[in-house]
Amino acid sequence: MKNKGLHIIKESGFKTPSNYFEGLETEILTTARLKNNAAQSGLKAPSDYFETFEVSIPASNKEVKVIPLYKKIVVSVGSIAAALLLFFSLNLFKKDLSFDSLSSATLDSYLLEESSSTELSLLFSNSELTESQFIDFDLNIDTIDSLLDTKDFDELILE
Repeated sequence: MKNKGLHIIKESGFKTPSNYFEGLETEILTTARLKNNAAQSGLKAPSDYFETFEVSIPASNKEVKVIPLYKKIVVSVGSIAAALLLFFSLNLFKKDLSFDSLSSATLDSYLLEESSSTELSLLFSNSELTESQFIDFDLNIDTIDSLLDTKDFDELILE
């Protein structure tokens, strides 16, 4: 490795272009002469301009827009009230549902939508239902009339 002699610099590393310093003196002198000759800017105002010039400066300061604190309080109180209303409307304190509280219409619609004939057939025993089981079921005319007169068929289904 070439670690020896690195602290000794042989060249400065900076180079100037050729003929760089030959025209330097003349350029400095021409710049100084231009500054002496152009002492005035060349822009002049008319003689009575500043005496007749009037600018109306507004005396009142513009009001700074400030957000009032009562609006923040109203918003925070409203959001707290909405959160409490939502909390109590979710029925968190209601009792658990039981089978007795279900209506028969809800139960019927659930069974129609969620169950199939194969699932219902699993509920019955393996014995086959025969036609004679339905034919031998005797009802007298008074029972049939009372069944037809009732308006609440849900109760009949539950019986």
